[in-house]
Amino acid sequence: MRMVPLGLIALGLTLATTTASADPVPSPTRPQLFLRFTVVTGNDDLRGGQDNVRATLVFDGAPGQTWMLNQRGMRWADRTTHQTTVPLPRGVGINQIRRAILRTTFRGGLNGDNWNMTSVTVEVTDEQKRLYVVMGRAGPKRFTARDQSLDVPLAPPFAAEPDPGKGI
Repeated sequence: MRMVPLGLIALGLTLATTTASADPVPSPTRPQLFLRFTVVTGNDDLRGGQDNVRATLVFDGAPGQTWMLNQRGMRWADRTTHQTTVPLPRGVGINQIRRAILRTTFRGGLNGDNWNMTSVTVEVTDEQKRLYVVMGRAGPKRFTARDQSLDVPLAPPFAAEPDPGKGI
C-alpha cells in the first residue's frame, strides 16, 4: 500500500474547501430608470379635480402602466409648465418602450372640461436624475370630452449597437 504524505492530503482538502465556498461573481444589475413628462398648457387650463390627465406606457412584451400626471388632481393653469417623473417597472429597458398614451378623464355636458396642451416632452433618466434624454415629443393638442387621447411615439435616444455577426 502506498503512503500519501499527510501534508498533501491537507492541501487537497484546503483547495477543495476554498473552491466550494467561493462567492459567485455578482451579476450586474440594471439601474432604476425613470421617465419625466414635461407638459406645457396652452390658453385653456386643465381643471383638475375630476378632470385630469393620465399617461399609459406601452411596452414590448410587458403590460402598460398608468400614472396620473397632474398628481392629486391639481389644476394646471393657462400657459404653465408641469413636470411629473415616474419610475419604469423593474426589468423594463428603454428599448422596450413604444409609446405613451395621454388620456383625459373629461366628461361631456355643461360642466365638462376642455384643455389646450401646447406640448409634451418625454425624457428618460436613471437613479441620479442628473441627465435627461428625450425619447419623444408631441403637441399641440386640444383635449375635449369627445377627443380625450393623444398617442406619443417613444424611441430609444440612440441606435442599437451593430451586430458583428451581421456585418452592420
